[in-house]
Amino acid sequence: MPSLQLRKASNSSTCSPRVKLTSADDEEDGNFHEIDPFGNADQSWSEEAAEFKSAVSSLALSKASAELPEDLAFGFFSTLRLVNQKIHSADEKMLRFRKLSELSLTGNLISKVNVEYFPRTLSILHLDANLLTTCPDFHEFENLVHLGLAFNQLSSMSSDGCTPWRLPPNLISLDLAGNHLVNLDETLNCLRAARKLKILALSQNPFYFRSDYRDLIIAQLDQLLVLDDRSVSNSERLNLSSTQQPSSSDVFLLIHLKEMTGLSEPVLDQDPERPPDEVTFTVEGKFSELISPNTFKLSTFSWSSDLIEVDAQNCVKWNISREMRDAFGGRFRMSLIKETYRFIKPDDTAGNATTGVAGSHGLGENASSRPASGKSARLKSANSSGKGGAAPPPPKKQPPPPEKGKKGSKPGKKGIEDESQYVKTLFSVAPIAHSELNLAPLIQGNFEFTEDCHFMADVTEPIHEVTVACTMRATVTLNPKVEGLEHLVFHEVTMKPASR
Repeated sequence: MPSLQLRKASNSSTCSPRVKLTSADDEEDGNFHEIDPFGNADQSWSEEAAEFKSAVSSLALSKASAELPEDLAFGFFSTLRLVNQKIHSADEKMLRFRKLSELSLTGNLISKVNVEYFPRTLSILHLDANLLTTCPDFHEFENLVHLGLAFNQLSSMSSDGCTPWRLPPNLISLDLAGNHLVNLDETLNCLRAARKLKILALSQNPFYFRSDYRDLIIAQLDQLLVLDDRSVSNSERLNLSSTQQPSSSDVFLLIHLKEMTGLSEPVLDQDPERPPDEVTFTVEGKFSELISPNTFKLSTFSWSSDLIEVDAQNCVKWNISREMRDAFGGRFRMSLIKETYRFIKPDDTAGNATTGVAGSHGLGENASSRPASGKSARLKSANSSGKGGAAPPPPKKQPPPPEKGKKGSKPGKKGIEDESQYVKTLFSVAPIAHSELNLAPLIQGNFEFTEDCHFMADVTEPIHEVTVACTMRATVTLNPKVEGLEHLVFHEVTMKPASR
């Protein structure tokens, strides 16, 4: 079985150290295979990785034993990047890195930070993308100038759920982006104590979508130079206006459905004995199952052979919450629904449309089978009683039949009876296509964008290719100035309690 032995190659030097892999048989025959155990090693985990490799190789060549002094590594590194290593916690051995100034534990499984196990020499600490629910208390770390806590599960500025978070005294840069922070006032109260803070990231928290978000932060943190990777200029400070207005806890999202193209003309089943069917189309939308109401009616319109001008503006009002932020990072699902209306006589719904039964107003009955009503009924009653003996008045003159070519008649067919006898009734409702409006640009800070939404035909049978039924252009705007907008429809949403 091969064993790894450290041997000096005949042509090696201290500048290019190599080791040899041998087996017992090979050693007797003098056959050695030169390898570099660090040749393909990842060196991104530390700025000193390459230097450490050289030091270890040199030390191995100068000693018969491959064992390295245990203290060599702990005293060697000033930077460590242990990213995506499934680390759950740090222990007391971390303190042995006596020169460590930069530590990254990004993308691990840390839910609680034992601050006492972190070296006080740290100046840069990354704990991003872990499972933290409370803010770690590093207020005694005087050397710490950057602290990264982005994309954790922080919902308040507290170190234990109750105590306000205390920041390191010399902190210059803080990253809290992508957490679950809802209360902007609480966050600012905490950050005002960090008088040396110059660089701050708070984007993608729920309060990030407030209309006054940036203005409030800049107004209250007058030393800030960069917010969310964007410089704070002097002119921006001078032009602050939203801070003079009452703070709002609501967020408004305007979805403007503009025009639709490609929608095929609906095929109708016409009956010459009644008015023609009518068809309308409705667009409905939904965010997620946790949002109530679950479905919004956005627009109803009729088919047109030209460009269909939908022009429906729907404004959705939100309370700031984690669910709102998550909805903005997803997709707004839309359904196109075909609604067919049919004109029928009131009693046709009972199944007596053509039976001629008394009380029925079906197309097949004759005048004599219809019950008398109104004035004619009273006259008939008087005549049948024998009082007065007078003959019944002559019947009123019937209106002439509809002329050829006018509404209510068809060539070769009996004209449609008076349309006032018919009731417009919803006959069928059928979803015919669906689409999705991607809201992810909102999370990236693009608060107004336009997208062409392709509605794919709903099919019941397997097909090889999904057909695009139509395309609709939509514009999304966060916190629009609603003054002057016509035909604006408001929807207010609430969050359903999550199922356990």
